[in-house]
Amino acid sequence: MTDAAQELDSRSSADSPEAVSPLHVAVIGSGRSSRFYWECLTLDSRFEVTSQVDELPPDAGLRSLAAVFLFDETAPRLASIQRCLANGCRVVTESPVATSASDESASLGSSDNESSPVFILRRGFENPDFRRAWEVVSDGEAGDVRHVEFTLQQTAAFFLPEDPDAPDPANSSAPAELQSGVLAAFGPDLLAQTLTLIPQQVVGLFATRSFRRPEFGPVESLPGLSRLAARLADVDSGFRVWLEFETGETAQLTVDLASHADVATGWTLQTTRGGYRNSRKVLTEADGEIYDVPVGAGDSSLLDAVAAFLESGDSGDTAASDNLQRLFSLQTELRVLKLLEAIRESAAKRQSVECRI
Repeated sequence: MTDAAQELDSRSSADSPEAVSPLHVAVIGSGRSSRFYWECLTLDSRFEVTSQVDELPPDAGLRSLAAVFLFDETAPRLASIQRCLANGCRVVTESPVATSASDESASLGSSDNESSPVFILRRGFENPDFRRAWEVVSDGEAGDVRHVEFTLQQTAAFFLPEDPDAPDPANSSAPAELQSGVLAAFGPDLLAQTLTLIPQQVVGLFATRSFRRPEFGPVESLPGLSRLAARLADVDSGFRVWLEFETGETAQLTVDLASHADVATGWTLQTTRGGYRNSRKVLTEADGEIYDVPVGAGDSSLLDAVAAFLESGDSGDTAASDNLQRLFSLQTELRVLKLLEAIRESAAKRQSVECRI
């Protein structure tokens, strides 16, 4: 090789970006979520999936992994998380991490800062409406948040005609909102998003819940009944929650899947200098002029957030990662579990509940 060719080759090597080694991860579980994320991870060059099994690998195997995507049932998941953390392996998992905010689950998030080796998957992060609302809060142009609302009401969502091509419910599981109720299906992500938009402490709440028995098509021999209704008990078909925060902010969340009218506002913000609704930010000038501008949702995905979490030595280094950590952190998850307990208590007593969450 001539001197000129050697110089050109050395320049090319210096200018080209260094190859980034993929993150070695394992997927634990055999259910729908584990299959979904296993497929997503195998298609993403940033990750190398070493296995998809039902049990954690030995301790030595855990120490060689960047993270474990853990999709075990709720009951044994805390022990699995603790074992991963004890071996220096980060954990990516779904909500809820526990059935309640018990002392055992709280011990996982007992660190003094918001940085945590546990990442809670929040699919709502990829919802464009929430991303736009989050952008309005983050850029600060509209001022501080004073009130947030979310409304989703669907007519007869619990009473759909029978699909002749649907799998036999005797051989397949019903959707989450029909098995455990709308609060369990929608509440965790909506509450986590609310705590991201308003991070202050919740000091009081009032909640109501409505209960129906889902009916998905008549049984041939018994008109008016349902195959699913015949084996499902009443579950909550909707909830309404009013939250009060220690510095005066408020929030209202409404989800009803057996409503008499369709209403879907998504996220609405009221701020000190404007607000947000329907993909547009409202701004008020000092002279009283009010105008609105479109808001972009960004294009980062949930796996982008996971990769940033795993690649960062300290997830609290920047303002952007602080926001991510607040939404996906174990501390937020534990606050969500406590709020769910307070919501059930308030709805059962039909009265306001004072708390510090």
